[in-house]
Amino acid sequence: MRHSRMKRLSSFLMAVVMVLTLGFTGPRAAATEESGITVERLDPSDVSANLFNAGSVIDESTTDNFYADTDMVRVMIVLEEAPAISIMSTVGEKLSNNADVAAYRDRLLAKQNNVAGAIAAALGTRTLDVQWNLTLVTNAISANVQFGQIDTIKRVAGVKAVYLEIQHMPLEADVSNIVSQEMTGASAAQNSGYTGAGSRIAVVDTGTDTDHQSFSGAAFEYSLAELAEKNNMSFDEYVDYLNLLTVEEVASVLDQLHIYERSNGTITAEQLYINSKLPFNFNYIDMNTSMDHTDNNNEHGSHVAGISTANRYIDCTKVYDFDGNGAFDAQ
Repeated sequence: MRHSRMKRLSSFLMAVVMVLTLGFTGPRAAATEESGITVERLDPSDVSANLFNAGSVIDESTTDNFYADTDMVRVMIVLEEAPAISIMSTVGEKLSNNADVAAYRDRLLAKQNNVAGAIAAALGTRTLDVQWNLTLVTNAISANVQFGQIDTIKRVAGVKAVYLEIQHMPLEADVSNIVSQEMTGASAAQNSGYTGAGSRIAVVDTGTDTDHQSFSGAAFEYSLAELAEKNNMSFDEYVDYLNLLTVEEVASVLDQLHIYERSNGTITAEQLYINSKLPFNFNYIDMNTSMDHTDNNNEHGSHVAGISTANRYIDCTKVYDFDGNGAFDAQ
């Protein structure tokens, strides 16, 4: 059954890709006599930006074939009160600095803990296996439960809806990216002079090889110095202009992060910060700062990080082992 479900998921994802591809072809999507394809222009007001399946609770008729009552599943338990983002329109300051919003999130968390206790009591367990508490863009508890317990959870006071969380599994696929630059338009951006310098990119993947030459802080800063000179600025002026993520900035918001709570306040910004190239690193699977590839030595995380933000220079003061069969001296 799980294999059948993955095939359906793959088909859905491929359909999404196809729709997006057709949707962005613009005038070239017009009908031609040769193709026989007709295109109907839609009114933008008819297009919804709602999340897939976001408006419905669990449909047991489509899930009973996948899970037995005793199977453990991850669910999103949405509570009745509005999330913190709903009150942002009433405040003028940035969310991370607004005391009213922070206090509201604290109140939501306290009520979530009460509901979690009520759910545990209804299920006849000591505690609910809570994985995450979400209060910012949604008021919800992410937890592991038995599939057969979902109906009981939905009847607990304060619970608005229960959703099965979608879990994505790796599939065998052709990962050739020979023409990826042309497909994404990256080559046109590069040829137009866009460097991407200063962009903050979050990669949530299998891990990062932090010793790889593509993520060397020294090589990154060498490139920044060169760009600073081209812009007639000092290095410090250029770095300030780019607004790079710093240890100080990480420290200023650290106590608002889940990882701070999970570490009982022991994690520090210095532990999360590796260098100016990798300013925030955390292993959300093992809940530590070890960034080695954890998914059976899967290097996909480094692959994606390299595509999106690899250094343009290599630190020639270091020695790299490119193929694992012996050191290569970059000098």
